[in-house]
Amino acid sequence: MRAMRVATATLAGLACGCQTHQRLVRQDEGVIVNDMRRVIAAEAVYESLNGGFPDKLECLETPRRCIPGYPEDGPSVLEPALARLAPENGYTREFHPGPAAPFIPPTSSPSSLARWAYTAVPTRDRRSRKAFCVDSTQRICTTVDGSAPPVKDGQCAMPCERVQ
Repeated sequence: MRAMRVATATLAGLACGCQTHQRLVRQDEGVIVNDMRRVIAAEAVYESLNGGFPDKLECLETPRRCIPGYPEDGPSVLEPALARLAPENGYTREFHPGPAAPFIPPTSSPSSLARWAYTAVPTRDRRSRKAFCVDSTQRICTTVDGSAPPVKDGQCAMPCERVQ
């Protein structure tokens, strides 16, 4: 009888650990989705400063290095941790520049893009974590098996399930 109680307690502990793991995974995924939304917002702000064109993340971090005439003391539009693609919450991040903007006016950054994508792929527990992709269409999507989302010409490609 005692062995049965120990086995039951052990199984209950494992179930609790599994639930804790799932909760942590959901929290990490929530952080990543929020980061994706911050990248979308930063690109939108940057576009308003750059003649309607998005740009690479280094330019969002330090617009004065890219946009002609941007004030030396002008603010950054993206925080360094996101701009520098620092691994965080068990995910690696990558920026995927699309093609160059077709016509870049002299008042815009020479590195202006037509489109872009940003991915976050789990570095551990891939089978239990999702990978994410966001692009210049402001669509956030995921691969449920943790594999790197396909990106083509600066856009999240299929298959990629849309995040609500």
